[in-house]
Amino acid sequence: MQCLMTLAPEIGRHSIDLPVPIRRPRAMAVPPTAFASTFRLGRVFALADVAERLGISLRQVQAHVADGTLAAINVGRGPVRRDLRVTDEALDDFARRRRLGHLPQRPTRGGPRKGGH
Repeated sequence: MQCLMTLAPEIGRHSIDLPVPIRRPRAMAVPPTAFASTFRLGRVFALADVAERLGISLRQVQAHVADGTLAAINVGRGPVRRDLRVTDEALDDFARRRRLGHLPQRPTRGGPRKGGH
């Protein structure tokens, strides 16, 4: 049995043209133009930026995302390598739902004073 290089020494020195299968694009359920007109993110924020804007901790923001009160988009590579972003619209919706019409009065410590004063 002879070595491949002795039978065909040109393999190592020249490129060989092989037939390449033609891949057709997959059919899309929604045409790209329709998708582009309905999908607009606008401005997005990392969770740390959201925490800074709201004046709360990063863990509180993560808890709001986990319980669904703050919508986030995973721009990472799947559930293991998550990288979450919050849109400006989602942040506005969150603030709108959490807004209070008036601040409730805090009860005083110890309750009302005895003696009518």
